[in-house]
Amino acid sequence: MFKVFVTGRDPEWLARIEEILKQTADWQSKSIHIIAPGIEATSKKLKDCIRYHIRQSNILLTDLKDIDCQTAQEIQYALDHNIPCIGFGVDVDPCVASDCQVFSTVYEAVDYIRDCYLSFNG
Repeated sequence: MFKVFVTGRDPEWLARIEEILKQTADWQSKSIHIIAPGIEATSKKLKDCIRYHIRQSNILLTDLKDIDCQTAQEIQYALDHNIPCIGFGVDVDPCVASDCQVFSTVYEAVDYIRDCYLSFNG
């Protein structure tokens, strides 16, 4: 099973990510698990839970517009554990962009994940 951890500040995007992924060709036939906690990590317990799920993931997919501290920490945690970070957004902070594969739209990012990762993970 291919696991995608999704993060970002926009609750609407987090709620729609599964729909977005299913609209993209070839995702329906793959065994994919979407992890989208959509919660603010206000305690050590929640942060540990989020970190556990990041470590279990194959990819971190993130909305990079108006990035907050929690999202930045999640990106760094993924990178520290050799988990590729794929992001989307315009006018992305150069510090963040240097650590992520960045695309203009979520659809471009999803296509990239499909083409570069899922085509090799039946």
